[in-house]
Amino acid sequence: MLSIRRVMALGLALAVVLAVSAPLGAVQEKDEALKKKYAAYIGEYEFEFEGQYMVLRFWVEDGAFWGAPEGEQPAELNAVEGVDHKFDVDVMGQYYEIQFVPDESGKVTKCLVAVQGMEMEGVKIEK
Repeated sequence: MLSIRRVMALGLALAVVLAVSAPLGAVQEKDEALKKKYAAYIGEYEFEFEGQYMVLRFWVEDGAFWGAPEGEQPAELNAVEGVDHKFDVDVMGQYYEIQFVPDESGKVTKCLVAVQGMEMEGVKIEK
């Protein structure tokens, strides 16, 4: 027969497992929903500026939409309310606007990045 202590310990252990797994499941569900919502934007875009090339990657993780150049710290993108395909991001006090551009068929093929009055255009890398 189980002692009251053992029953309480098992109940506490079960409660801890449920408390930890519930948020993880919720984040995974949110990730899946965001991956569907942002599927057209997810991927890599190549930018050329003054003879230099840079690749920006966009993805969904931990319940958020992220972007970063290769090897750099990721930053969370925030959808601009009321504007299709547009996001903003603050990277260490520097404000960027990100605009994904669909072609005539509706497929996103370009990404525009604006910062301090300068705009760069990147082309989606097809894999």
